[in-house]
Amino acid sequence: MKKTKHEKAVSKLARVVLDAADKRAGDIIKSYVDVSAMMAFKFLADELQAVRESYEKDFKEFCKTNGFTQYKVKDIESAAIGQIDLNVFKQYVTILNMQKAVDDWVNRFPNIARKYGITVENPMGRPIARLLLGRTRVEVWRRGEDYANKGRVRILDYDENQVKAIVSGTQNYEVFLKLLARGMRKQCTCPYASGDVCKHMVATALIWDNIRGFAPLAEDKVEMETIHPPPISRKQIAACYARPLKADLDIIRVATDYYNLSPKEHARLPRCPRIETYEKVPLTLTEVKGSLKEMERWTKRKTYHHYFCAGEMAAAFSELLDVIYSRLPASKPDEAISIVAYCVNWRYRKFEQVADGSDGVWIFPVARIGRIVAWLLKKYPTHPAWQDFNRTIEDVGHCWGEELNTEIIANWKYACF
Repeated sequence: MKKTKHEKAVSKLARVVLDAADKRAGDIIKSYVDVSAMMAFKFLADELQAVRESYEKDFKEFCKTNGFTQYKVKDIESAAIGQIDLNVFKQYVTILNMQKAVDDWVNRFPNIARKYGITVENPMGRPIARLLLGRTRVEVWRRGEDYANKGRVRILDYDENQVKAIVSGTQNYEVFLKLLARGMRKQCTCPYASGDVCKHMVATALIWDNIRGFAPLAEDKVEMETIHPPPISRKQIAACYARPLKADLDIIRVATDYYNLSPKEHARLPRCPRIETYEKVPLTLTEVKGSLKEMERWTKRKTYHHYFCAGEMAAAFSELLDVIYSRLPASKPDEAISIVAYCVNWRYRKFEQVADGSDGVWIFPVARIGRIVAWLLKKYPTHPAWQDFNRTIEDVGHCWGEELNTEIIANWKYACF
């Protein structure tokens, strides 16, 4: 089978590598490893790993979040081409939106790709309804289905990659959908579509998929993957703000999504950074710093949004502070006081910078910091560590134009709206 120029180049390089080894070692390598294939795949593996690290630098966290076995992802990123689980590879590429990079690599090394089954589904010519599904509220999807069934969609122009249509609603709206190698582009002239998927897009997607011969999505898939109405009310949200220490943090996590007029796609953050939760284990400043550093890494994710992720950041910070509070009795007083000083500093210098507090979500971690300080003041009112605490928070207050001292911060526990 004729090799491409890229395949010839890596074969030549592989021969140089093997010739550089002694004869016996070279024979062993040849018997277990296709060196030229590994070297060719290394180009792609390095590119995939770089993108993965831009999404989530913590390798274990990435695997856990996406349900991958760690060694199977390591096989991909270490270019162990003969050991790659192809199903995991396809999922990994899809999550990273790197189909085009794989297609480019396949075109450069077609024989190696064919030998090892390295392919991904062609992003073009696929059903677009699947891409819209997880971004659409269930009631919007149902209205879109109704529009499609009633013949309100008039296709103006289409091919395998894009479609233009007019959808009749309260007036005529223009819809444009286009499949991209890394996702899709969607536009509609209706006012609802400014930050969301609208019924006109759904109706157009369903008709376009039908024209191209794609089967309609299964009913259970639609029910499972669309966004359902919030299980919360405005009254419940108000109750959270009235009593921050008793708030249901799960409500705070999703409130912005459900009650904002133009919600945007954004990263979903963990409930809490990693930290020991057993109450009998003493706290250390190093441990808490590590947890807060992890939260800072969350903000580097490509889809992190300072406003729409603010509730999740506030809830995660609050969860961390609740763990700290539960472990105070087992901890040394000087260490505990140093930790809460660090948390006050982090709240001002980091949290306020990465989380938009315009909805007041800052109140939930602030009330918990106040509770911790109040407990420590009651337990160790004259401990020498309070001197360093006051110096730290006075410096922070000076930077932010606020007067801060132990009494003021202890009273934060009464914060409410």
